[in-house]
Amino acid sequence: MRFTTMLVSGCAFVALAASSAVAQQAAPAAAEEATGDQDIIVTARKRNETLLDVPVAVTAVSGDVLAKRSINSVREAALLSPGLNINSDGAGRAFVSIRGVGVTIVSTVQPGVGLFVDGIYRPNTAYLNNPLNDVERIEVLRGPQGTLYGKNTLGGAINVITRQPGNVFEARGMASYAGPDNAWQVGASVAGPIV
Repeated sequence: MRFTTMLVSGCAFVALAASSAVAQQAAPAAAEEATGDQDIIVTARKRNETLLDVPVAVTAVSGDVLAKRSINSVREAALLSPGLNINSDGAGRAFVSIRGVGVTIVSTVQPGVGLFVDGIYRPNTAYLNNPLNDVERIEVLRGPQGTLYGKNTLGGAINVITRQPGNVFEARGMASYAGPDNAWQVGASVAGPIV
């Protein structure tokens, strides 16, 4: 009886050790394939880094993804970021929380999630309902960000980065219509060389 128990335990140990060794060898190959030409550059730590090198829980949504999915506001983009919850009331205010931290109903208490547009803090949460126009990407940083972004970032930070002007002339436009309310939403942007 004792010999059989030892034999079964030994076989199980060898099987587990062999399967973990195979998994460890396969992981670096998958990581090498993921770091191809499609590296996502983020500025979560106030400098340009690839998304894989940033030691912060961050979600980056590019402007092309926003356009393909017909997302017109930061509030709608919250669906693409795990842990981000944005609710609105009838007055146009937005209540933001990341991982459950940040919601405030009292107007004298500062929010726990900071909203930044091109690195500038926006104290008014009504921007979350405004239409997005000419956005390069939206970065959602989860967890306390007070070291780099200052106060009101206990739950995290939402960083909206607009497109920078380039040396090529380009124009973008968008329009949408909501039938029951007869609401139109129209926007356009033009970019080109300054000199």
